[in-house]
Amino acid sequence: MDIATLVGLIAAITCLSLGIGPDLSSAIDAPALVIVVGGTIATALIANPLQDVVSLIAIYWKAVSASPPDLQKLVERIVAFAENSRREGMRVVGERIAPDEDPFLAQGLRLAVAGQETDLITDILKTDLQCSEERHARAQRVVGSLGLGGLVFGLIGAALAIALRPDSPATGLAVASAAALPMAYGLVIFGVFTEPFRRKLRAYGEKESLAKRLVIEGIALVPSSDPPPIVEHKLAMYLPPWDRPTG
Repeated sequence: MDIATLVGLIAAITCLSLGIGPDLSSAIDAPALVIVVGGTIATALIANPLQDVVSLIAIYWKAVSASPPDLQKLVERIVAFAENSRREGMRVVGERIAPDEDPFLAQGLRLAVAGQETDLITDILKTDLQCSEERHARAQRVVGSLGLGGLVFGLIGAALAIALRPDSPATGLAVASAAALPMAYGLVIFGVFTEPFRRKLRAYGEKESLAKRLVIEGIALVPSSDPPPIVEHKLAMYLPPWDRPTG
């Protein structure tokens, strides 16, 4: 569970509520809500396949519930497997795969234990990585289309509010108020409920891709004759400098 996403979302809603004040009804305009929210959903349906739009709930849940892979732990596990392979053989590596092992790492290790060629294992894992990156890109595209739709229909709602009211000094303030609410709705959709989530999904996707590239490199090293310190040194390049082992 990503606590930062939940805390940020609650904080954003709280700040909006405090800024509006105790009279929340003053910030509610039913026609504007219909235009902006309905238009946002409509543009998402137009821009994306239906299945992708239906999966939005799962996408948002992923952004809230997913935990990024622990690169340090992956390096430690691969080094341990390399040591097992060097001392006792690949058969023991298969026996040491834990039930809660990283699925991508476990997949590669089982292929290696089964005696598959390293090049074939690498090709299989790279195909898996490519498909994973495409899924991440598709999820980000769907969420991004929601944000763009919110901005566009916020402007459309504001333009309609100005166009459909008489233009006179006496009603200038009312026209400005009616035009501001749709724009505010669109900005909230973009700035709170779509763009931050799209960026969080992109960050998750980038870290997951890095972890999978680390695993692909590591799987080729497990059955090799390289001593564990060398395996660790090679894989440490995937870690930020402050997390690398100092030995």
